[in-house]
Amino acid sequence: MDTFDELRDAALEQFDRLARLAAGDGSAPEAARRSAAARDRLRAGHLTTALVGEFKRGKSTLLCALLDEPGLFPADTLSATNAVTTVRWGLVERIVVSVEAAGGQIQEVPITRDRIAEFVTEAGNPGNRRRVVAVHVELPNRKLASGLAFVDTPGVGGIFSEHTAVTLAFLPGADALVFVTDVEKPVLQSELAFLRRAIDAARLTGDEDSVLFVMTKIDQGDEYRTLFDKTRSDIAEATGMPEPAVVLIPVSSWLKLDHLADEDPETLAASNFLELESALWTALGRRRVRVLIGGALRAIREEAHALLAPIEAAEQAAADATGKTLDDLLRQSKDRRDYLDGLTADSATWPAELTAELNAAQAKVVARARQELEKNWNRFLSSYTYDGKLLGKAELMRDQLAADLAATLGGLLTLVRREVAKAVEHFASAKNFTLDPPDIDDLPDLPDPALPEDVAQVGAAGRGGGIVKARYAVVGGTVGAVAGTTTGAVAGAIVGAVFGSLILPGVGTAAGASAGASIGAQLGAAVSTVIGTIFGYRSARKMVSTQQADTRRSEFIRVFTPSKANQDKHVQEVVKLAFDQIRPAAVVELDSRLKQERETVNNKLKRLAEQQRNLRAGRAADAARYAAERQPLDEVLTDADGLAARVDAFASTKQGGA
Repeated sequence: MDTFDELRDAALEQFDRLARLAAGDGSAPEAARRSAAARDRLRAGHLTTALVGEFKRGKSTLLCALLDEPGLFPADTLSATNAVTTVRWGLVERIVVSVEAAGGQIQEVPITRDRIAEFVTEAGNPGNRRRVVAVHVELPNRKLASGLAFVDTPGVGGIFSEHTAVTLAFLPGADALVFVTDVEKPVLQSELAFLRRAIDAARLTGDEDSVLFVMTKIDQGDEYRTLFDKTRSDIAEATGMPEPAVVLIPVSSWLKLDHLADEDPETLAASNFLELESALWTALGRRRVRVLIGGALRAIREEAHALLAPIEAAEQAAADATGKTLDDLLRQSKDRRDYLDGLTADSATWPAELTAELNAAQAKVVARARQELEKNWNRFLSSYTYDGKLLGKAELMRDQLAADLAATLGGLLTLVRREVAKAVEHFASAKNFTLDPPDIDDLPDLPDPALPEDVAQVGAAGRGGGIVKARYAVVGGTVGAVAGTTTGAVAGAIVGAVFGSLILPGVGTAAGASAGASIGAQLGAAVSTVIGTIFGYRSARKMVSTQQADTRRSEFIRVFTPSKANQDKHVQEVVKLAFDQIRPAAVVELDSRLKQERETVNNKLKRLAEQQRNLRAGRAADAARYAAERQPLDEVLTDADGLAARVDAFASTKQGGA
């Protein structure tokens, strides 16, 4: 069975062959440029895995063991702060901490690996007093060389429950989710609640097969099997996944790290890391192979056909000594050229038509997001307000709503991509030519959103002496510039940072406020605004125990109702910001595609004109020359078909369970 790296290398080889052929031909510069851009996208493509779970479950140690990097991340500390750590390939080791400075500005602080604990642990950075937004690590690690990236997240639920919202917000931007539990205690209800929301977020974008489960610390004893079975059953029940589909792999990170020191194969076997790595690499490859390599294959075929079409036309004309085929091909090619020239000249019409298609796509995304927001609100009304634990503590209710909202916002950009692809395909079909959707990852920076900067109060006194005050913060300027609570600011900054790193890998800094992380920054700003709204209810305290449940329920509904309108407003703003960038990029893509097709038609007409001169002069066609010209292009297309079959076989593989 192929690996993802083997499939990607095979596709890159086809690009290199085409580059050599196009350089020798020189007649299709736009086709060659498009092919080179597709090759660069394939080379730069990342496969991102997010490690999530309760604090003290062993996520950081697991990542050290996966990367064969003992001691890279601190382990066995009290708990993580708000810092999210990304790890990806770099020619030299480079570690940068993004810190929120005065005025909401993001500063990058280079550090060495021995200082990571000072910034990302509760012991070294209690209460995140350093205002850490994210930590970005680049390593010359062979396991990352092919584009793998990992994200180590703070604990979900538990002590720092606001981390749940931050984590859920960027899950749809990851290619796989590794949920980490351990043998020391059963999966907590807070973890199961997180899983339900994570699966819901994945289903929002159609990628619910992306979750892998790991049980760590099996070196603590052989009796973990009973807990293993119960954990798998609990996960299946909580997520709605069939139990056989729950891939739960027991491992010992410390045994793997011991193996790195003693190189004892028995230690490696006891760690069970071979099974974990096999399942993880398979999941990562399957998740992105269709997107990365599938798109590359389309580009390979596109350029090969662009180079081959003129040769085929001349060959067909030469095979008919009567000249009828030549006349037909000349007429068809001239008609196509005139049609394309008309499209090019009519620059006032087709951009408007394309914009109309994209506007319809935008409306679909907004409608879907509103459906998800309505589901969240109905869950609040029908479930959360009848939960005695949530009614007893406003902070818990706030955290539940924040997590639900973050899961919805996290899937928006993926929804945008998919609806844009459909809109572009529909437009191109109506115009009778092929057109790829614009590369959303490479859009220019977007101006800061013009959002109000005032702070409003929406709270009031509850009955029976219970006071429930509510405040919401509104974000203005770059992400992290929050007029409101500290928690809202940190949440927005972290979400922006993670989207900037994962959605736009390699562009800008790890902070969403930095240049190059445009959509990530705006989504981070919107998340900060809306989550800041919910987190603004910091002053809400436990209601008087004698207050009746229905009174408390009514008060919660009254207090949290304003956030519903704010969520809808900012969801629309997020989507609008994304589509405002997409429209000009789509026009650029269409213009490029028109240039390529005109190149092909003009080259075809040149070949046919040459054939016409030969026919009039009574010269016989050089069939051998045509065959020699087309042979390497035919080989590229044949190899592309074979690679496509290998991609399909790889993408259809299933993970094995434990």
